[in-house]
Amino acid sequence: MAKKPDGTSLAPKGSIPTEGIVVGEWPANKRELLRVRVHVYKGHTLLDIRRWYRDAAGKFCPGKGISCKPGDVKPLRKALRKAGQRLGAGD
Repeated sequence: MAKKPDGTSLAPKGSIPTEGIVVGEWPANKRELLRVRVHVYKGHTLLDIRRWYRDAAGKFCPGKGISCKPGDVKPLRKALRKAGQRLGAGD
């Protein structure tokens, strides 16, 4: 797999569908989902954590969220673990 100068990898063409791979989702409220997915944007593989809402036609559309580079996943995981412990949510 090709690497950028900063060491992050670029997904081979066709390895991740345009819409991405959903690795988790759950209801945020009656109208929205929280969705975690891996996707490729302009040749860069990213972790995307975002709210998805239903439009007038009932189709889910991306809303507010964040996209992280592969190198951000480990510190994010560590921070979420600490947040969970502070909230009493465990691991």
